Amino acid sequence: MNTQKLSLDGARLAYDERGSGDPVVLVHGAGTGSAVWGAVPAMLAEDHRVIRYDRRGFLRSEGSPTPDARRHVADLAAVLERVARAPATVFGWSSGGNVALALATRRPDLVSSVVVLEPPFHGLRRPRNGLIPALLGAKVRQVRGRRREAAAHFFRWAGVRRSGGNSFDDAPAEVREELLDCAEAMLAELDPHPAGILMHHVKAGEVAACPVPLTWLLSEDSGPWYEQLHADMQRRIPAMRTVRIERAGHFAVLDRPGAVADAIREAAVAPTRRVGATDGRSPR
Repeated sequence: MNTQKLSLDGARLAYDERGSGDPVVLVHGAGTGSAVWGAVPAMLAEDHRVIRYDRRGFLRSEGSPTPDARRHVADLAAVLERVARAPATVFGWSSGGNVALALATRRPDLVSSVVVLEPPFHGLRRPRNGLIPALLGAKVRQVRGRRREAAAHFFRWAGVRRSGGNSFDDAPAEVREELLDCAEAMLAELDPHPAGILMHHVKAGEVAACPVPLTWLLSEDSGPWYEQLHADMQRRIPAMRTVRIERAGHFAVLDRPGAVADAIREAAVAPTRRVGATDGRSPR
């Protein structure tokens, strides 16, 4: 599987693809790497063409890290137009889910369905559960020149488990290293910006009015913040399909790759169907 580069204004995005069939594009959150995605790409490649790319400034991709999420939305549009070359199922994990949601509102012609895993959409509207201390703690460490420590501090907060501990510390060492290698881009993403990654510049009503079918994945062992953000959107989009991933935290792609792949696959094979506001349960 060879890494290729897509040249854009001010950046070169690294991507790879595997499998054949209808395209599925994977959009990572605050960190990326082959180990971070776990077995999900290989599982999906059994019956889909899977495109995985590193966002601008992250890991293999070139370009300056940016707090302006509109750049990432435009880059995703370019990946869909020039690499996927057909309406694709877009799976966004964490802040990558915010990029996917914004893209669907701007360019629904490029997307057949959207699947998101615990996106922090409009996250500052519910600054509970330690969000503000987590952001400040990361920034203080960054100012002191401890970038990897700053990134780890925020990853531990984002990955907190209801059952105790957090998904970051539970992850294999190679995953933690890949995430920390993304520290510079991740910390830039946390910088204050009117079009920041929490997507407050995108109205919830725009997502609600988007014609693209939407599936929202929730991990049952994640912290309550993600549940609160999901509830806000569920009220606006009663037809949104919700799938709860049992025995998983925020890093569900590692905890339960089969369940995540199944949810994406189901959304991809029935993109014209909007399921009512019921909770699905993953079969495995």
